[in-house]
Amino acid sequence: MIISQKYHSSAEIDPEFIESLELLLREQVPSFEWIKLKEKSAPDNTHFSYFLFFGEACNSPIGFGQLSIINRESESSFFGLFKKSQKEKEIHWKGPSSTGEGLVFSPIYIKEGAIKAKSILAEYSEREEVVGQDILLSEELCPALSDYEEISTSFLVDTLVKNRRSYEEYMDSLSESSARKVQQLWKEVYKNTDYRIGEYPSFKECFEYKKNGHKQYKELKKDPVISDCIKVADFFLTFEGADEIFAFVFMFHGKQGQLFFKTHPLSEVKEQILIQAAIMRFYEEESSDKLRFLEPHELSKELQELGFTHKKLVKLRVKNDQI
Repeated sequence: MIISQKYHSSAEIDPEFIESLELLLREQVPSFEWIKLKEKSAPDNTHFSYFLFFGEACNSPIGFGQLSIINRESESSFFGLFKKSQKEKEIHWKGPSSTGEGLVFSPIYIKEGAIKAKSILAEYSEREEVVGQDILLSEELCPALSDYEEISTSFLVDTLVKNRRSYEEYMDSLSESSARKVQQLWKEVYKNTDYRIGEYPSFKECFEYKKNGHKQYKELKKDPVISDCIKVADFFLTFEGADEIFAFVFMFHGKQGQLFFKTHPLSEVKEQILIQAAIMRFYEEESSDKLRFLEPHELSKELQELGFTHKKLVKLRVKNDQI
């Protein structure tokens, strides 16, 4: 039997569960702090609820669910005489993770967990103020929720598994055409005398000894797109010149050999070369054996050719009459 516990904020979750949650979500986020930061930076009209799932004889979470609740107000008129304000809620089961899944279970609890989650979805559907509810999840969870309407299917990048001893051996393992494309990317970097690649342990240090560094630092540390990354990244790769930085690759250590990254160009730097910088640095990390995008990234033929695996995600709509 699966039981669940609900929280209205990530800060309410018992500290004793955090380590177990980080292991459960090791393929999703580098740490639970990332989930907390994304909650804090959400729009004012968006609130969150979290569910921890437990097995009958298990004191550690075997499942995790996150939903965002978007509050809206609508007005209805009666015979044109007066208007009544109504509060409505949209519910989206989705997380700020590598794939965006709103529901994650330990593999041995997938079937039972999905059945328990279905009862929670039904409870929300009964509420008059809920005008829409959808959930993003892996295909493994779909059979228990097969009576819900499928809205969309997507294939997202999952991971790059370290199966070579070095970046050079990794390059040798690529097809001839893929290797040629990567070599051309590096040639473009090296022939541009304004570029060099840097690595720094802190965000502030990235800007030291650069002509426009102080100005860039003051502006970028306030940028909402990267402010959360600054707080939790373990180190920073830069594409830079003597005067300023042109692009970042934020790197995050996760649990059990996971390494996450997020690219952030500031000028016309190709994302492909930023990804290669992350891969090259990945092969220097002795303790890391899987490389993941921190946020959802659409699968492409090019990324498949570079060795990234993929994951199928399904988005389902829960209608109010599906109780």
